[in-house]
Amino acid sequence: MKLALLLLALLGGCASIVTAQCGGDPYAMGERDGRIGVMSQDQVYAAYCGARFDAERYRAGWRDGNDQRPSAPGM
Repeated sequence: MKLALLLLALLGGCASIVTAQCGGDPYAMGERDGRIGVMSQDQVYAAYCGARFDAERYRAGWRDGNDQRPSAPGM
């Protein structure tokens, strides 16, 4: 029972983190995610933020951020 409550608390915390970013700049969020090598999270943000989230702007930022990532040697 305690484990179930802990898991619910952790999952609820993750949702609140995503929801808190709903008011942020989608381009900047995408650029950050792309630059650090995270797969595009546009669908996650869109699910939590709904119409407030501009997925196209996020994807543009993600592409630009991903282009800024250094390539591995020999590639």
